[in-house]
Amino acid sequence: MKKFSSLLLASLAVLAVAQSPTTEGTRGRGVAVAPESRIGNFRFEVVRASLNDRTRLVGGLTFFQVGRPAANVRPVEIRLENAVDLKVVDNKATFGGRAIMLVSTTNNQVRRIPGRLQVAVTDSRKPGDPSTGTAVDTFALRFVNPEANISFDFAGHVKEGDLAVFKK
Repeated sequence: MKKFSSLLLASLAVLAVAQSPTTEGTRGRGVAVAPESRIGNFRFEVVRASLNDRTRLVGGLTFFQVGRPAANVRPVEIRLENAVDLKVVDNKATFGGRAIMLVSTTNNQVRRIPGRLQVAVTDSRKPGDPSTGTAVDTFALRFVNPEANISFDFAGHVKEGDLAVFKK
């Protein structure tokens, strides 16, 4: 009976390990500053969960807005409803998919431009660490609509807030 109990316990432990989900992803919220003084506000969360043979990717860039302080620059907003790809390697993550760029026109209209968005982030500091010094988080994106010959790029370091890249 003791052998059977030990075998049953070992089988249950193996089954529990085989059933535990794995998750990887990235999330962040804050303000990034580009070298040319553009400021971008971002908020996103993209997570892939895998259990046995099933994988589910959820999330996306829920909000990104950029403008230039004290300049007459029309704001640009980009929304990615659902990410279709996610890659996580060490402290770096990329994700992307179909997106909409909203641009304010001179007559106070909003122009909606469909396209593809690719985002890259690097998590180089721990939450609560100062955003100065050698370890800085970075945020970059590229929006493209090849049919309309439109592209938009932003890359900067995170000045306020935090982003995280994780694998569990």
